[in-house]
Amino acid sequence: MNLIKQAAVIAIFTVSALFAQIDNKNQITISASAEETVPADIVVFNLTLKADAAEPKTAFELHRQQEKNLLQLIQRFEIPDSNINYSLMRISRRAAYNNNPERFDTYQTVQIKLNSIKQYNDFQIRLLDGGIYNFGSNFSSTKIDDAKKIALNNALKKAQTDAEQIASQIGRELGEVLNVNYHTSPNVQTQDMMRMDAAKSSITEIPQQLSVQVQVNVVYDLKISK
Repeated sequence: MNLIKQAAVIAIFTVSALFAQIDNKNQITISASAEETVPADIVVFNLTLKADAAEPKTAFELHRQQEKNLLQLIQRFEIPDSNINYSLMRISRRAAYNNNPERFDTYQTVQIKLNSIKQYNDFQIRLLDGGIYNFGSNFSSTKIDDAKKIALNNALKKAQTDAEQIASQIGRELGEVLNVNYHTSPNVQTQDMMRMDAAKSSITEIPQQLSVQVQVNVVYDLKISK
């Protein structure tokens, strides 16, 4: 098959949202993607515990109080140890400059996973009550790993199907896989607002979906047809 016909075949597959590239006479690279959607059913909080004072001991004591307040909150919500990750506290000296005196700062990060989205509002209010003001949160799902596996499997199947079709069109046979790389990108999707119950009292009652997209790049060997 001449080069013009090969280029035409490749163009067809590029338009179909897949990318095919014949790297040399014996290899072909296929890019494909697949998406899987799962319900968001957990919330992950990322907290920063910080304190500052004129004396290092005072800064340390203020920080320790925040830790105690957070531990009480963890116990109140019965959060298991497996849902908690944290860094060790560090303290640093801030040198005096201009008319500002010397200060000492503490810093520590904590990640906490709530197994129920229903706890979200109450938990963040309790954080504020405990003097913890630096935090953010994001949705996740207990089914996220399964969604990644399904999306990856579907993307690989798409790549295989299109590689076989392209190889056939250019008079070649598809050989073994030479290389595979992929990446995932989860995104939060809101359910159709027109279908929401108007009686909901909080925005967090609106169901959320996590859309996990997997992009694969697969390099195949090309064989001469027999």
